[in-house]
Amino acid sequence: MNSLLLKNIFLARFFDLKVEELFRKGVIQKWSLSHIGQEAGPTALCTLLEKEDVLIPPYRGYAHVISKGLPLASLASEVLGRSFGPARGIGTRGNFISPDLGIYAGSVMLGSNFGVAVGMALALKKQGGRNIVTIFFGDGAATRPTFLSAVNLSVIWDLPILWVCENNQYSASTHDSETARTPLSHRVSAFGLRSHVIDGNDLYAVYRRGKRIIDRMRLQRKPEFIELATFRIAEHDFTFIPGNDYQDQRERERWLGRDPLRVLLGRKGNIFSMPKMHQAAIVVISETAEKEVGAAFDTALMHLPMTKEELLSSYEE
Repeated sequence: MNSLLLKNIFLARFFDLKVEELFRKGVIQKWSLSHIGQEAGPTALCTLLEKEDVLIPPYRGYAHVISKGLPLASLASEVLGRSFGPARGIGTRGNFISPDLGIYAGSVMLGSNFGVAVGMALALKKQGGRNIVTIFFGDGAATRPTFLSAVNLSVIWDLPILWVCENNQYSASTHDSETARTPLSHRVSAFGLRSHVIDGNDLYAVYRRGKRIIDRMRLQRKPEFIELATFRIAEHDFTFIPGNDYQDQRERERWLGRDPLRVLLGRKGNIFSMPKMHQAAIVVISETAEKEVGAAFDTALMHLPMTKEELLSSYEE
C-alpha cells in the first residue's frame, strides 16, 4: 500500500469538498468547479513526477498540483484570492503556478497551452537529461485545432511530452460523441503517437501503467498519450442548476458506483472489506488529510485578500 498515493487522493477529495462548502456559504464568490470523481488519474500520475518535471495542470481540479507538492495553505490562499497564494491570489482557480516545483499555470482559454507544452518540452530536449513535460486537459480542449497541431510537432520533433486527457465525457453539457466520430486515442495514433486508454477511476491501475510509461519516456525521450476514462458526476460548475437532463442518469449512477474511493476500497466499496491492517492505515491517512486541509484553509483565511494595487501590479500600464 502506497501511503503517499493514498494521502494525495484524500487530500484532493477533502480540498474539493472544502471549496464547494465555502462556495455554498458565499466565502468563495468566484466561478468554481468540482473535480470529485476524477481524482485518481491525476493523483497517480503526478505522484510519479519528479520535482524537475514540468506540470501544466488543467483548469478543473486540485489533485494535480497537490500531488506535485504544492503546499496546501498556499493553494487554499490562491483559491480564496489571498496574496499568500502562489500567484498572489490573482490566479484564484485553475491558474496555479510554482516554478520551483515545476508547476506552470494552466489556462481557462481552452487549447491555449498546448503550444506552451511543446516549447517547454523542446527546451528540456535541448538541455538533455531525463525530465518530461506532463500536460492535462479535458475532452473538450482536445477538440481544439491547436491540440492536434501540437501533437504532430511533439511526434516529429521527438519531444518528451506526456499528453493526458481526462475524458469525463462532457464538455459543459455536450457529450463527446457529439464532437467527433472517432475515439481520441485513434485520432492521436494517426500522428504516430503511442497512446493508451486507462481506467481513470482506478488509482492503482493508473499508477502501475503510468509508471511504466513515464519510465520509458525518461529513457526514450519520445511523447506518449494517456486517455483517462472517467466521468464528470458533478455539474459543469457550481452555478449550474442541479438535476441536469443532458446526462444519462443510469450511466451517471453506474459511474457513481465507480467513485475512485469506492474502487480503492475494493469490490464492496467499503473499508470493512479490506484487511484490518489496511483498514486502520486508511482511517489514519483519511483523518490526517481532512485535518490538514482544514488547517490549510484556516491559515489562508488569516491572510488579507489581495489589494487593488496587487492586482494591477501584474499588468503593464
